[in-house]
Amino acid sequence: MEPLKPFWFYTMGARLHPLGSLPKGTTVTSGYRTAEAAKATLEAIIRQFPVPFPKCKERAQELIQDIDTVFVRPDYEIVESVLNQLASKVQNLEMLMAADVDDLDIFRFQPVRIYDTRQLLERADERLSKLARGEIGERARDDLKEAGACLAFHLFTGAGFHAVRAVEGVARKYHRIVTRKAVGYDKTLGVISSALRARYDAEEVKQRKKKGLRPHSGLGNIAALLTQITDIYRNPIIHPEMVLDTDQSLHVFDLSCNVLEAMEGDLAARRARRKK
Repeated sequence: MEPLKPFWFYTMGARLHPLGSLPKGTTVTSGYRTAEAAKATLEAIIRQFPVPFPKCKERAQELIQDIDTVFVRPDYEIVESVLNQLASKVQNLEMLMAADVDDLDIFRFQPVRIYDTRQLLERADERLSKLARGEIGERARDDLKEAGACLAFHLFTGAGFHAVRAVEGVARKYHRIVTRKAVGYDKTLGVISSALRARYDAEEVKQRKKKGLRPHSGLGNIAALLTQITDIYRNPIIHPEMVLDTDQSLHVFDLSCNVLEAMEGDLAARRARRKK
């Protein structure tokens, strides 16, 4: 998919239409700039740039030949019959252009709540903090971008699927670093969240034995968020009976971004503590 600039269509018409409106008494010199501007548009139509105009190509080529024939020096006044012929050909070409434009697949997507369509399509990963974007890895970033694109196209169930997949990939890394144990790909996100909860409980007991030190709460919050994602979305979403609506997909997208930031923030805090 590529963006189209509506202003290009306006410019195209603004350059072509004056060629069909040259007044009586026009000379080669006075009409030269108008003819050259129209010719540039006609050449773009022939090149099919930026969009295809298949119905117009042949007529555009004919009109270029007319321009090259009429607008040649030395200067002279162009006879009225030739001007009328140019006007007729321009009008005919404009009718074909209208038919070609009707065949173009041009759509406008409504924003999804506060999310701008272009931002969802191009940089959904910027919903994350700079730290999280730099740490989650390329695969998770790609999944988050896919989730944003699905939101833009109102493919809400697909958005939830990709958002949860980004979380699961990072959760495996987080589990490996925190517990010092790798988790196999046959283990679900629920298994990971349960293991992290058990780890948190162990850490909490250990910290309480050290008078005056608070338990490490980041891990507990992360385990709770992962459990929430698992219970509400991850397990049900793989079944065809579950279809997300706008609110649900935005919830899982925002929740996924929150837990991604929490995991990477906690890992950064752990690295900082180790350096002390």
